Order: sequence, then C-alpha cells, then structure tokens
Amino acid sequence: MLPAFKYRLWTNRNQERELGIMLETHRRLYNACLEQRETACESVQRSIRYGEQSSWLTNRYFAWLNFSSAQATVRRLDRAFQAFFRRIKAGDKPGYPRFKGHGRFNGIEFPARGDGIRFFGNRQRVRYAGMIRVNRHRHLPEEPVIRTVTVSTEADKWYVVPVP
Repeated sequence: MLPAFKYRLWTNRNQERELGIMLETHRRLYNACLEQRETACESVQRSIRYGEQSSWLTNRYFAWLNFSSAQATVRRLDRAFQAFFRRIKAGDKPGYPRFKGHGRFNGIEFPARGDGIRFFGNRQRVRYAGMIRVNRHRHLPEEPVIRTVTVSTEADKWYVVPVP
C-alpha cells in the first residue's frame, strides 16, 4: 500500500472563494440527500438508495458541480447509512447520520483522475477555481497513477490529498 501525502495549496482570494462555494454546495447536496431520505422514510415508509439519488443530481442548483464529485458526496452519505445499519445489526450504539453544519463538512472528493482536477507539476487545475500552486514537499515513490484526489480545508488553509 502506498502512502497518501497531504499537500498545501497556495490559493489567492478568488480561488479560495470558488473553493469555498464548491465546498458549501457539496455540503448542501449532502444535507439535501439526507433530508430526502428522511422524508421518504417518514412519509412513504420506504428507503432511497444511492442509485435513485444519483439520478437526482441533474437538479439546476447542483448541475454546475462536477458530476463525479457530486456522486462521491452522495456515496459518502450512502456509506454513512450502511455503517448505521451495520451497527444496528451488530447491537452497537448506532449513531444516525447527521446534517452537516457550516464548518462540519471539510472535504470534496474527486474520484476520477483528470475529471474536475488535474496535476501539472507543482500546479493543479481545479474546475472553476483555475490553476492553483501546490507545495509538493515530497514526491510519491515511482510517481504512481493517482486514482482519487481530495481537496479539503483545515484551519482556513486548503490542502490536496492525491491517493494512488
């Protein structure tokens, strides 16, 4: 297993604003999908799965997001529900998936290499944010193929984690 390193992004104001808007939109997507699942469970007594919510992503508000990263956000919620039901079945304290408040959702996953985010040496191009300088303080051994990239914020700084 190859390690995943966290690299610091050096953003300007416009890039920070665009990344913040993107993160906020992903947080609202997560909360909207959670609300949709709760409403369907309470009113119709049926569960909604990932496939049904994935087709809902063509909504006008979420349409400008990168489709694969929006799918990853919905998958994140689906994994939370799978873990919830697994803990119920095991008899543990279940912990129902919660709505994410401002500041509680801090990462966007780009699951497809080159789809919405691309590396060019010490720079990366993020869709809608432009070219962002990356402090690549260590290189991955043998430069493997990067499968997933996560852009996250921590203490008002932006980071990128490429996962081979």
